[in-house]
Amino acid sequence: MKKRKDYTGKFCDLHPATGREWPMYSYERPAWDFWNGFANGLKDQGFSEAEIEEWLRSKLARWMLDQNSHRLYNLGYELSQDSEQVE
Repeated sequence: MKKRKDYTGKFCDLHPATGREWPMYSYERPAWDFWNGFANGLKDQGFSEAEIEEWLRSKLARWMLDQNSHRLYNLGYELSQDSEQVE
């Protein structure tokens, strides 16, 4: 596997631009989609809205992301290879 370059410091939302190199339109969109899907998945498992809120505000959310960062990276990489998505 190729060494991954970390571009994190370059990204930011367009409004307001923070002086980073790559301000992006729809910067926050992946987070919105991800967390809505996650919350709906918990709801489908029988979690109440109060339990979902508690879970999302807990350290469990951070730990889950830490354990699955490779899956999120791989999704981004996979989408970049799909010519219909990029052109």
